Parts: sequence; structure tokens; C-alpha cells
Amino acid sequence: MSECGTSDGVVATTRARIGKLPAMKSLRLAGVLVAAAAIALAALAVPSQAVRPKLPWPPSTWTDASGADEITFYYGLKRRDNKAVHKLRRISDPSGLRYRQFLDVDVLATRFGATAAAQKAVSTSAEAAGLTYALDRSAVFARVSGTVAAMEHWLAAEVQTTVVDGVRVYRAKGTGVPHGLSRSIRESAAIYLTQEPGARLSSQPYLRRGSTGTWVGGCEEARTDAYSYQQLQHAYGRLAEPDNRRLGNRVHLAILSAGSGFSDEALAASAACFNTQGRDFTRVPVDGLSEPLPEGGEGSLDTQISQSALPRGSQVSVVEQLAAQQYGVPLWFLLWAKVLELPDLPDAATLSYSVCERGIRQFAGAQAFPLWDAVFVRLGLAGVSMMSSSGDDGSSACADAYEDDAALSVGYPASSPYVTGVGGSQIALRPNNTRKSEVVWNSAGAGGGGKSRVYDRPWYQRRAVTGGQVRSVPDLSLHASDAPAAWPLYLQGEGPDSESGWEPVWGTSAATPFFASNVAIMAGKQATKGESGFGLLNPGLYQADVDRPRAFFDIVRTNNTTLNKKCCQAHPGYDRASGLGAPNLRILYRGLVSPGVPGRG
Repeated sequence: MSECGTSDGVVATTRARIGKLPAMKSLRLAGVLVAAAAIALAALAVPSQAVRPKLPWPPSTWTDASGADEITFYYGLKRRDNKAVHKLRRISDPSGLRYRQFLDVDVLATRFGATAAAQKAVSTSAEAAGLTYALDRSAVFARVSGTVAAMEHWLAAEVQTTVVDGVRVYRAKGTGVPHGLSRSIRESAAIYLTQEPGARLSSQPYLRRGSTGTWVGGCEEARTDAYSYQQLQHAYGRLAEPDNRRLGNRVHLAILSAGSGFSDEALAASAACFNTQGRDFTRVPVDGLSEPLPEGGEGSLDTQISQSALPRGSQVSVVEQLAAQQYGVPLWFLLWAKVLELPDLPDAATLSYSVCERGIRQFAGAQAFPLWDAVFVRLGLAGVSMMSSSGDDGSSACADAYEDDAALSVGYPASSPYVTGVGGSQIALRPNNTRKSEVVWNSAGAGGGGKSRVYDRPWYQRRAVTGGQVRSVPDLSLHASDAPAAWPLYLQGEGPDSESGWEPVWGTSAATPFFASNVAIMAGKQATKGESGFGLLNPGLYQADVDRPRAFFDIVRTNNTTLNKKCCQAHPGYDRASGLGAPNLRILYRGLVSPGVPGRG
């Protein structure tokens, strides 16, 4: 997906990228992390010329919340982040003796979690106000729950509410931090989402486009304007035979979905078309969600692509969270935190969304980044590899959030140094389905890339990246284009105006779950040998690029420039249009595993 959002539903005449939400602005409103109305159409596929709502949120949409309503607010606590980052660097260094020696979640929570003093201060204060206190498993943040009346007493501030697309949203006025706890609380996300009783969650729309290579492995109905999954797997280097259950039983992927669910019927139809039955999908709800998310373009695309890539017997945990348009963005860190709560940790986690980095910093405040990053660091310490879409708006990720704003910008969390940012390419195939050419995607959208405005250049990019001391995005790229052929997606369709059938779709929200699925396969292959997965993948990627020159196909043509801003041009070596290039998966795998160290620490 791209800057922010997703699409669900059925398509009609408007061509739009799937998984493409308008770039998200995040707004710090009354000191609370909330997303701005600039993305109120997020979850809807809209024409590029559509008028988007502007700031500020209309105050008339908010009313006083009922004192009896039950809510939860979230608080990042004072913790040992520096030590956690230092440890992550050691276990992520392919040349180090502790490479891939990961920690159990409970161990890392004890060593790097919230301080005892912070835990005691917040829990004592909350419980004295009649609220309940629960520490997240990673000990990064706490959930404080209770009635609105008790919460207002604790915060000495009003709690307001509104309803968006069947989701009730609560927010605290003011800072959202109780008096006297500023030294114990580092970040506050005093916002809560829950389903409105009796309301139907809204679903969302889709896309379109030509083909090269030779269609193999799929039913004829899916062929229109799309490559088959098998064509793309062959082009990038298939890592596993689809019927390898011994391997599949060791593979576990997490898909993170905000507002866009998947249809069991559509998943089954796709499996029947491409003969990819036998993968186990389990829905995992995040706070406030009481029923499965409705089918959406993003959720369907993520699940069908992963199903096509993973071997039989693979386990896929689909972590679902309410979206409520812009209001859900501040709570996306809960998606990642939920992964750490799973009884069986996945090998990889993928998110097909990104948020305008500049928007988060300007309107949500600097506290947004350390809270999310703290969760990312714990996932890396536990051995989970994290992938995120770099966006579909090329070098100007903020364009959709800031109307007529052509400033250069990148998307988050792809820009986090603890996440692998996946960009977009355009691949053309020979008749035998090998790569004929591959260039940067820049048609009907463009792969996100450029310089971060938030992060310094991470240690693993120092050799590859020149021209600035900042984090560069993306790390790599895969096919995300509508031409010469897109990705095939089956949509079940619900309602009198909906139709079921195949649609060609494109965007970095196709490239991201495809790569993440293959990382999960790599980790599964290691597990069959009694060795660990990869955790933070980026240092290994950049080292493999040096050790194995053919681990990446070097993309040297075209750019991801949008809105007449001259950035970024592909050239030999790393560039901010394609990253390291497109992975040759089998060669990349050999480059990643040679320093492997067995087991979790």
C-alpha cells in the first residue's frame, strides 16, 4: 500500500492503485496523537483529482462521551531503549559473534522494558482512580482501562467521542497525561477505537492493466492484464516447492491489516485458481475489534499473495485493527505489539501501509517515532523480520496529505532504521518467464523513496549510501507496476452493486507481502536445520549485496520523481529510487545464511 491506506470493495471506471491510501497526515490535537482529516478518504479508492478534506477536524463532530463507556488509553513508559538498540545492533551484525542470537520476549521485557519506578508510579495512580493497569508483553507501554468517568477523573480532562464509518472514536482533551506522571510516561496515545453496536464496518475499493512472458500455473479467468503468481516467483527465484509441507510446517508469517479484511471465499477462489490450497490463515484482533474486518482490497491482496508464495502447511496470522480513517493511525503500533503477544512468534511481519513522515513529525509530535520504534526494536530482538511498504507516491509521499505540496518526503514506518522498506519496480519477462528487464516503477504511481527527515543514516547503510547522513529509503524493490502486467486479485464482492471476479492490481502493497513471504520461507528453511531466522534483516541485506554481487539485480533505469521534483534517479549501486535493487531470492538466501548462529538466546 502506499501513503497511508487501503481500498476495499469493487472497482469501476476509476483506475487506482490497490492498497493505496492517501498520504496520511498525523495531527497532534490537544496534545494527543491523532491522525488528521487530510486522510479522511483513506480506505477509499478515489480519483487523483478528488477534493480531500482539510484541517482542522470539524469540532462539531465531537460530543461528550458517556461516563459509563469502557475505554482504554495507551502510555509509553520510561524504559531502557538505548540498551535495547545496542543489543539489536550486536545480534544483527553479520560479522559479529552474536549474530542472530535472539531473545525470548519475556527476557527482553525484563532487560529492556519499562523501569520498575515508572511501572509503579503509573499503576498506583491509575488504580487509585478506579482504573485497571496492564503492561504490554514487551514492557514498552501500558494499557490503562476503565470507564470514561474514571478516566476523566484521572486525567482531569474531558473525554470526547465521535463515530466514523461504524467505529466509535474516543479522545482525551489536553495532553492525555495525568498530573505528576510526566517523568514516568514518555508517550501518550489517549485515543481509543471500538465498534459501534449495530453498525456495519465500511469496506473499500480497487484497480487496472497488459502482459509479457508466458502465463503459467493459473486459471484463464485470472489472466487479464496480470502476471500469474508463478511467473513472478520464477522471475525472482522460487525458494520452495509449493507442496513442501515439511518446510511449510516451519513457516509463520504475520500480516498486519488496518481496516481492510479478507474474504475466506475469495481466498479459496484464488487458491483453486493457482492450486495454492493448504495454507492456514488465522485472524488475530487488536483492541476494540469484536468481529472480523470486512473484505477489502488491501486485506485480500496481502493474503492472496502470501498464499501464493508460501508452501503448504504454512501458518499466517492476520492481525486486524479498526481503521476509522485518520483516527486509527496513532494506534498502528498496536498491530506490531500484537505480534509479540502471539504464542508462536512469526518469522516475518508485513505492513502494506505507510504514513507521510513529515506529517507525523509536524502534527503528531516527535513522541510518535520512539514509541513505534521501541516496539520494532523488541521485535528485532525476538527474531522477527519487519517489512513495510515505502508508498506509492514516489519521492513526494506527503503530496496527498498536503494538497498541492510537492515537497520531497518519504513514508513511515518504511523509513524506520528497524524496518525493511520495500519499494516498487516494473519487471518485464521473457517467454521463459525470466527477467528481461527491470526498471523503477513510475506509471500510475511510483515507488516511495528518498531521504528521511527524521532518522540519521543507520550503520548498515554507511558503505552503500552516499550523499547525505540520513536514512535512505527504500532498501530494495520488487514488481509493483500496472504495466506490462499487474498482480492478479480475486474479489468476492458483497452487496447488490458488487460483483465477484478477478482484477489486476498494483502498488508496493503487492511487492511488500511477496517479499515478506519469501523472508518467512528463508527463516523456515533455517528452522529445518535447527537455526534461527533473521530478525532485523537490513544489515544482512546490505552485507549480502557486498558478498554476493548477484544477490540483487541492480536497477539502473528511470526514477520515482513525482510532481516535477528531481528525485530520485536510478543508477549503478544503491539509489533512492530502487534501493539495492530487486532481490534474486535464491542467491540472496545463500548470502544471508552463511553466518547463521543456531538458536535463540
